[in-house]
Amino acid sequence: MEVKGSNIKNSSFQLQRGAQGAVTNEWAVDIQFDDEGTTKFKTVTERLNKFYVEAGGETGTDPKSQFAIVLDDQVISAPRSQAVITDGRPQITGGFTEESAKALSDQLRFGALPISFEIQSEQQISATLGGEQLRMGLLAGLIGLLLVVVYSLFQYRALGLVTVASS
Repeated sequence: MEVKGSNIKNSSFQLQRGAQGAVTNEWAVDIQFDDEGTTKFKTVTERLNKFYVEAGGETGTDPKSQFAIVLDDQVISAPRSQAVITDGRPQITGGFTEESAKALSDQLRFGALPISFEIQSEQQISATLGGEQLRMGLLAGLIGLLLVVVYSLFQYRALGLVTVASS
């Protein structure tokens, strides 16, 4: 691996612009490397461009002018280098739909980011919380039972005693 995903600062997708700046109907993925990535990518494209020139500038002839973009040991794209890229801002073109350009851009941008978590807040909950809830539940049940007994005695008088005794 010559240029790592962590060297990608940003990636985006957009409609490609022609030589005169006119927008074409072809989608492209733009990448922006950090300083280290720019230097490494320049070295890679210098080497790959030699094969491109040796093939007479024809893009489809020599696989040695290709590089692979790999994420989780899967090649997600294998574009060809057609020029030495010195500014760290390559553009990948070639038959993208809007959805496929967006997908590649997202994979480059988010696949390069290490996932880390930062604790925002922390609470300690003691084991006594469950015991307290149990005591309060038993107390509520006892109060409810006493209210039923009082209601039965008030409503049914002597028959209420039979009702209470049978439960």
